[in-house]
Amino acid sequence: MCLHQNTVQTRDGERDSTFDQEIFLFSTLTTLWRNCPSLITGACLFLAFCLCFIWSGIENFRAAADLAGTTIFTFTGSLIGFRQFKHMRIGMAFVAGGISGLITAVGGGTVRTLLLGLDFNDLFWVNNADYLIAMIIGFLLAMLWEPRMCVHCEENWNAADRAALAIFAPLGAEKALLLGVQPTSILVATAALFGFLTGAGGGVLRDILSVRKPMALFTIYGWIAGLGATFHILLLRAGIQMAWIVSAIMIYLLAESTHQRDWRLRSLCD
Repeated sequence: MCLHQNTVQTRDGERDSTFDQEIFLFSTLTTLWRNCPSLITGACLFLAFCLCFIWSGIENFRAAADLAGTTIFTFTGSLIGFRQFKHMRIGMAFVAGGISGLITAVGGGTVRTLLLGLDFNDLFWVNNADYLIAMIIGFLLAMLWEPRMCVHCEENWNAADRAALAIFAPLGAEKALLLGVQPTSILVATAALFGFLTGAGGGVLRDILSVRKPMALFTIYGWIAGLGATFHILLLRAGIQMAWIVSAIMIYLLAESTHQRDWRLRSLCD
């Protein structure tokens, strides 16, 4: 009898110890999430989405990063659309969130594809179900997280959004190579346009359709996409290996530094 009681007490003690360890791990992660600089947290959040897509069977890291960016753009776009109509009707807010997330994630890339002269059936997100899954994940996360969104948590998501911009702009710039233009000046200009459309065009379309000032045009944020795309295409022309990674890091650091200093095109905003 006594031995049985001691065994039960030992097991209870082990359970309590395991529970305490789990609580400690959760509180540690929560503290890191809230107190770590958004520059690091946003990059880690983006990387976590990349790893999730890799574990789900996406073997190409570039493709996984593209899908991670799609998820994050959908998340931030859905938040904006949902909050704009939240005070009216909740059903309308859900619909607005879904449409806003879709436009933010793939709107710029869609315009870029149409400018290339391709048909609607050739759109990247129409022919690839992975993009639909990524957008659904982003929308559901936004709807579930929105009531619990704190200021610092939102800043971390915004930093992840800037990481997505850093990935999208170089990938969009590479589409300029499909045109086969020879003069470097025309190629660079086209790459800058496609980089801007891919990285910030969706946000511009979303804001215009929402009757809002398109902030990507009135902040350095959108112009960084075009600048980064130009830098990327020049690296490609120079034969630099892994140019898109170098370009993505440069764009992310530049976007973060300008965000920290709150650089805006004030003459246009006023």
